[in-house]
Amino acid sequence: MANIFPLRKGLKVGDTIHKECEIREAAGADIIDGSTEAEELRLTPGGWALVSSPALAEMHILRRQIVRIGDHEGPLTLAELKTSGEALKSATREDLARLPPVAEALDRAETQLQAYRQSLDRRYGSALELRAWAVVALGLERLVARPLENG
Repeated sequence: MANIFPLRKGLKVGDTIHKECEIREAAGADIIDGSTEAEELRLTPGGWALVSSPALAEMHILRRQIVRIGDHEGPLTLAELKTSGEALKSATREDLARLPPVAEALDRAETQLQAYRQSLDRRYGSALELRAWAVVALGLERLVARPLENG
């Protein structure tokens, strides 16, 4: 099942700024292919090793999930994704948080945060007066965050 998301500021692909994005759920093949594409053989101090980048794997999986951005059919090529990556720098946090992989990552971060927050509360009580935020990094370029309710 695919979901259509409005993009408030739009996302530039080529010379066109598109205002909506359609993304489908990741299939097993998307995850396998995206993860494999993020691997590379590198010479390390211990010898040759297969090294994988989780951020690059997520990018390759996400680009396979894109059905279309505006009238531009997906999946996006790496060149288009680079252009789109530049546009992601200026995308609003609200638009980024609507993308299913980002929303799922925020949900996971919030679940971890709630457990951690409970252990801090048990240990220190209300003395800390903490404000808690679930944060997701999108590569090295952007952060998306949302405050924890009652936190």
